[in-house]
Amino acid sequence: MDSAEARRGLQLALSHRAKALSSCEECAHELAVGIIDQARHDALHEDYQAHIKDAEAQIARLRDTVRTESVRLANELRMALDEKERLRASVRAGRTSPQAANKTARRLAARIEALRTSIAEFNALHAARTPDALGGFIDLALERYSPVMQEEPRPQPKAAPQTNRPYSAAIILLAAAAGLVIVVFLVSPIIPIGGEVRCDAKLSGSSSHTILLTCHNDRKVPITFHVLWPEGRPERSKRYNASTQYGLTLYVREEGDAQWRLMPTPEGCWRHHGLPIPGQSTFTIDPGFSLDLTLDARRLTHLGTTPQAIKLEFARSDGHLITTFQTDLAF
Repeated sequence: MDSAEARRGLQLALSHRAKALSSCEECAHELAVGIIDQARHDALHEDYQAHIKDAEAQIARLRDTVRTESVRLANELRMALDEKERLRASVRAGRTSPQAANKTARRLAARIEALRTSIAEFNALHAARTPDALGGFIDLALERYSPVMQEEPRPQPKAAPQTNRPYSAAIILLAAAAGLVIVVFLVSPIIPIGGEVRCDAKLSGSSSHTILLTCHNDRKVPITFHVLWPEGRPERSKRYNASTQYGLTLYVREEGDAQWRLMPTPEGCWRHHGLPIPGQSTFTIDPGFSLDLTLDARRLTHLGTTPQAIKLEFARSDGHLITTFQTDLAF
């Protein structure tokens, strides 16, 4: 599946989910203000919930495909970079003339650039959470988002007779407010929170200055992982839901210093799939997935420090500490 096909599929699936969620909310509001009765509401609600389930299953399948393709491309990129280094070594050793290496070098440069572009595209697709991130909402009838929703068609909810009931503006406003409360109870069970988030860190077996870190999302909702926090430490913010925001704080201790010092991260200190990432990056980790990162502590020396020990604090954005990793370093 190429990136254009994956983008279109995710855009449709995310639009399908958004339309079903909106329909579910509207259904609850219509019950609250008396436009439909309980029986009609229950039939519609069941249908919309089935659409939400179908859409989320399709989103999960597409994200899994995108993730697999991203990993495959990252492996190809590593091989291309290795080939580039071998070519350079061959030229330096005199086994290949610079003239003969030029054609291969140009081919490799084009291939590496194309792979990096493709990886960036697939990573952006995997991170997308709304259809707006992929070009906008696609408005279709619910049944048209997926040609075959399941092997047997779901029964369509029966139409209810329409009634004309006069409502004063005040009554409608009060009922709408009540409807908002009902929506919370109807929609929130769609994705139960549950589970936990774990973060494991250890020194690489082959290095005394490389730290391997894995964040596991065992919850039933996606989480956002900050490497590192924008302000260095966890922060409360109205911009996001604190219960789904996690991240790292990095401290170092230099020789002869008893105090831990908060550190920023220089470019290239962290790596993901073998590729450097910016010093402050954000990743989305879907339910049941993990994020693997590598920290090269040697690059901290670019900030004018030679740490004797390093400490990583993994916490939620509300300051709740999940775990701490601490180790001595040897350069």
